[in-house]
Amino acid sequence: MHLPRFPLTAFSIATKSSSSPFISTPTDFHQWLKLKIPLAKSRVSISSLYVGVGSASAPLEREFLGALSAAPPDVRMRVVMDYHRGRRAVGDTSSAEAVSAALKNTSASLHLFRVPTPAFSSLSLPSPINEVAGVMHMKAYIIDDEMILTGANLSEEYFSDRLDRYVLFRDGAGGLVDFYADLIEAMAEASSVHGEPETSENDANKRDLMRSVQELMDTHGSRAEATFEKIKADTIGFATPTIQVPTSMYGGGGGAP
Repeated sequence: MHLPRFPLTAFSIATKSSSSPFISTPTDFHQWLKLKIPLAKSRVSISSLYVGVGSASAPLEREFLGALSAAPPDVRMRVVMDYHRGRRAVGDTSSAEAVSAALKNTSASLHLFRVPTPAFSSLSLPSPINEVAGVMHMKAYIIDDEMILTGANLSEEYFSDRLDRYVLFRDGAGGLVDFYADLIEAMAEASSVHGEPETSENDANKRDLMRSVQELMDTHGSRAEATFEKIKADTIGFATPTIQVPTSMYGGGGGAP
């Protein structure tokens, strides 16, 4: 698989010395999401392991879910979470139920991505033990031409006092933001829509997704090279995304994600 390299300029990454907001704390992370989602102009693309359910003791989760509900109706939205973690019971609800309720009056649907695992693991293991067999945990949060890549999920602890790593990419980051938006789109297409009949899991579906990822790598790689030629003088580095998947997604046997 060809790995594209996206050229970055001094304006591509927010730093402490830059004029735009710098994400360095859980509060910064929460505020960026809460304030920017309702003001989005073109797209909101979210990939996360799970989202907090917004219980009475989690006001920051409720604010995030409220921001999802307030997204402009003409903005393209994609929300992808892990299938098993999203359906795990939290009291009398789940992450999937909470997000679906928040998206009810928007144009978006919640997509639940099931990592291919040996058949026995998902059939015989109860929740939450079934998550041990494999989960989707890409955390990429895109609003228009900005994106945060992080290890943080969308829950109260990550919004309040659990510090993680955050990289805020700006101005499209030489095509990197578009790549991740298209990757989330491909994952959404290979996912079940919460509340609708589930997508069957078979080798053909897995190979189709991997072909889509390969095409994304090739297409965006060519675009990135063209962009580099235009901004070569201002380029200070490159970003190369990598993807880790189970061997079963290539149509083979099982494997750890």
